[in-house]
Amino acid sequence: METSQDGDYWDVVIIGTGLIECIVASGLSMRGYSVLVLEPNTSYGGLNNTLKLPTVHNWISNNPEHSESLFEISSFFEKECDLQLYSSLTEAESQSLKNIYVDLMPKVLFCRGQLVEMILSCNISSYLEFQGINDIYFAEIKDNETFRLTKIPFSKKEVFSSSDLNLVEKRQVMRLYSRIRDILEVSKIEEKIDLDLVSDPFRSPALIVNCQNSSKKINETNNAQTHRSLSFSGNIRNACIPEITSFSDFQDFWKINDRVLNLVKYNVIFSNSHQNNHFEWEKNFTRYFNLLLSSLNQHGCVGTPFLYPNYGTCDLPQSFSRLAAVKGSLQRLGTAISTIQKPDEKEKLWKVHIYSSNSKEVIKCKSILGSLANLSKFLKNSVNNLIENKVLCYFMILNRPLIKPENSQSTKNLCLTSIKIGEDQFENNVAYILQCDYSTGCCPPGYYIVYINKVMGKEETTFQARSLVQNGINSLLSGKTNNETKVLYKASYIYIQRVENPQQLEDGLILLPDPSVNNNSFLLLDEDVDKSLLALDKSIKFLDPQHRDYVTFKNFSNSEKDQKEENSKIRDSNNQYFIKKLQNILD
Repeated sequence: METSQDGDYWDVVIIGTGLIECIVASGLSMRGYSVLVLEPNTSYGGLNNTLKLPTVHNWISNNPEHSESLFEISSFFEKECDLQLYSSLTEAESQSLKNIYVDLMPKVLFCRGQLVEMILSCNISSYLEFQGINDIYFAEIKDNETFRLTKIPFSKKEVFSSSDLNLVEKRQVMRLYSRIRDILEVSKIEEKIDLDLVSDPFRSPALIVNCQNSSKKINETNNAQTHRSLSFSGNIRNACIPEITSFSDFQDFWKINDRVLNLVKYNVIFSNSHQNNHFEWEKNFTRYFNLLLSSLNQHGCVGTPFLYPNYGTCDLPQSFSRLAAVKGSLQRLGTAISTIQKPDEKEKLWKVHIYSSNSKEVIKCKSILGSLANLSKFLKNSVNNLIENKVLCYFMILNRPLIKPENSQSTKNLCLTSIKIGEDQFENNVAYILQCDYSTGCCPPGYYIVYINKVMGKEETTFQARSLVQNGINSLLSGKTNNETKVLYKASYIYIQRVENPQQLEDGLILLPDPSVNNNSFLLLDEDVDKSLLALDKSIKFLDPQHRDYVTFKNFSNSEKDQKEENSKIRDSNNQYFIKKLQNILD
């Protein structure tokens, strides 16, 4: 029997616990609104979830062995796994694979990207732990069999000590880096201040002790090199914008060969565009190069601009979910929606019929927010401005690293690699590989998770995308000097982004955007943060029509004058709500 109590009223009901949903929930909670977050699954994260491999296998194979491990999400399609591999595992391998945690959509962050800055400004870094991805590679496949691995240099020292570049290429890279740096917003880059390693919120005490001494010496050298600017004509900044309209123009202007262009194109600005496609200086280059330069040598991560969240990407939405809970919101896992009733003229409140394993209730609220995947079955009218950006998400479990230079003595095998798997005349001819080892906390020692993401072309079929990726993997495996590398598990699925920007469908019903598909689908770029803020702004303006200020990255965590008082009232109300629920259960 459904019940509706006086305490079951909220300003906002948010469906889902993905990163965008949790950022919006925390933003509303910090501004004093009462927020109820409903998650149909029994774990946080939504599209950004991290799950045990057996749970992922049950989900992909559509043949769950344990009903309590069921997990479903409707933004993934055409799931496929190798059942023969899974059934042929030894008992020891099967036991080890139970301790592997897989990201549904693995993400890499820029050290000074908006998400990291937001985590710091909201003071929730204690909920997270990151580590730097020190090895960034570009893999070239030759003759469909052999491949060449090039480590991307991010400092003058790395350029000249590189054994992967010849002397001419080293000069080209140095000229490109130093002169472009003078064109860009140098003042912004110079102002960046490295966080003190000892007090760095992204480092555990163990990591600090291990890398403190070595990092200090390297940082002194790198900082001296970074702050040494080279003279270059100031007029070049204005001149290059109209002159460079394609990557071919870019290559001619900077006088770089094809190999150096590929390094920059695929690992610095992450573009899949064809050589002769229109090139926008600000959109295609300035933004990423500025972000890369400002992210180098940050948070104790020497020589890399990238971070990976230890223990999986699920901690990203969970950190904002905890922030929202501290500020007064309530999260209910394992709770789904059966029907949604439109507001009547008298109450002007939405009625949301929800159910969990042991109860049914009716919740009243002013506004409902959710993604298309969570709201589609309740919408009577079609949604406008839908898109269809596809990503092939492929992952493997190996007993040895897939990406590792032959002469490498490093025991750490966390790396990000771009691999060219298509012809130059086609777009989207690059896939990105993220290799995780035991240092990430996602797998036991001796096992490796290899994620391969490929943004699909508009006309590209799933079969074509899978074939290209599999051929690339076969080339990498065939390049191994021994035959001991074993693929223990592999699976894939298609992610489809349909909603690009938040939309207000009806009064109080707001459609949230899907996670962005960019040139590199691994990178959690600023678009997701921007769209979260836009959705938050739409929600606040509906709840308070007198609100005129726009929500921005800078004022996201700023409190209102009466915020503390409002949060206290909301927490008291939530406590009463919990007490009522407990009394109902006990009675």
